Amino acid sequence: MRRRKKIIPGAIRWLIIIFLFSGIFSSSLQASYLYIGLSGGFFYPSEEVFREIYSSGAQFGGELVYTFWYNYGLFLRGSYFQRDGQLS
Repeated sequence: MRRRKKIIPGAIRWLIIIFLFSGIFSSSLQASYLYIGLSGGFFYPSEEVFREIYSSGAQFGGELVYTFWYNYGLFLRGSYFQRDGQLS
């Protein structure tokens, strides 16, 4: 049975800092917006050899966008895709 990797504690700390930072400054800055989005897709390799090894599958992700002044902002995006392949 394979062990799954745990989320890095440092990454969680940065997410908390970003949320606190956006909450503190969102009330003091004009035209501040917070956008949270989810995404999904399907991964299909174009190369046949790669497709035989890994096959295709669904890909999931999300993003967090904080616009703090007109069109300027910060974003955080991540996606997840996992397939196990085996060479013969």
